[in-house]
Amino acid sequence: MRASGASSCCPRGPPGSSCGTGASSGGSVWPRRRSRSPVWSGPTCARPGSCSTRSGGRRRSAPERSLREPFADIGYPLLHEDDLADVAAAALLDDGHHGRAYPLTGPEPVSPADQARLIGAAIGREVPFEELTPQQARDRWIALGRPADEVDLELFVMSEYAGRSIPADPTLEHVLGRPGRTYAQWAAEHAADFIPGGAS
Repeated sequence: MRASGASSCCPRGPPGSSCGTGASSGGSVWPRRRSRSPVWSGPTCARPGSCSTRSGGRRRSAPERSLREPFADIGYPLLHEDDLADVAAAALLDDGHHGRAYPLTGPEPVSPADQARLIGAAIGREVPFEELTPQQARDRWIALGRPADEVDLELFVMSEYAGRSIPADPTLEHVLGRPGRTYAQWAAEHAADFIPGGAS
């Protein structure tokens, strides 16, 4: 099995790549373009969407211990990294997966503001959320070392999705026979990552 267009769960990537990123670590979560056909002629291909792990990168990169992103009303169906691993294991060990391309997402859209709320619930204290303007986000991401053309493209795509939620895809549940792990579950499992002095 291979992950199409990426070597790990959530590298920074353009629209159509396997995973998106989190804004405070220098990116945002890209909605993924989907093929019309779920089957192709090669080996099994997992197409993960945006992964929850980027939230950990965002929080650890923010010394003010807040979450700061533009377009707070876009909902992203964030994928738990263990669900991606479970689909990979199923494709390697079970019959019937060869030649199929699996678009993978989490079970429900979660906005950046919701992410802050759920992380706060996991660590037992409020995580402030600040919505950045597109210009503030642009300045911040470029200061973190991202190329300006990449930032401009990302902000343009995000603006196209403003006020909308990206729908969850049912493929993961069909493959595993169970719903995907929620963002709340992910936040609880990674609570130490969001506490000063906690495990990274």
